[in-house]
Amino acid sequence: MNDLKTFFWWIFITFTLSCCLLCIEARIRYRNKKGIDQDQEFSNKYKYFGQPIYNHHKRIQGYELLLREFDSQTQCWQLPSDVNNFPLSKIIHTVKKIDPEIIANIKLLSLNMTVSQISDFRATYFFKWILGVINHQQLLIEIDATDLCQSNFVQRHKVLKVLKQIDHSLIKITIENVDSSKKTYRIIKAYLPYTDFLKFDIQ
Repeated sequence: MNDLKTFFWWIFITFTLSCCLLCIEARIRYRNKKGIDQDQEFSNKYKYFGQPIYNHHKRIQGYELLLREFDSQTQCWQLPSDVNNFPLSKIIHTVKKIDPEIIANIKLLSLNMTVSQISDFRATYFFKWILGVINHQQLLIEIDATDLCQSNFVQRHKVLKVLKQIDHSLIKITIENVDSSKKTYRIIKAYLPYTDFLKFDIQ
């Protein structure tokens, strides 16, 4: 009987220590993560530009927020080379600066998001927040197929989980830069039931 008590006691101690270590490790990772709420080092290097989206009557239907990186050599804004850790808080800051009158008169807002951003555990709250800001107008999220293909299994699983949870009546998903290779198809196949549009390279 005493042996059984000792056995369960050590199980309890081991379990408690494991939980404590996991909590400490999670706390350290959270504090050091470049993610949704840390944008200090990105403030001057990156900027969002609004590109109007027109319908067939040449009327503005909405805007696409395009991320650009400042090149100190050319003194120009260009397509960013690596923004896997670009914070979602920077998108929030940009959306907040949009004139409320513009928001009230558009039908959709399009955002390009990375796999890292969507797989962030706070992304679900981000989607709820931005839907509230744009008064539940249509939100279009664009994911790069190349980014998906280059991501690891865990990241892709997290993205799929998010796509299953979001309200697809308010949020539409686009996978862009899709090619005709079997590798790309094998990876994006699981996302197709939750994807509204595919964009193929015209070349």
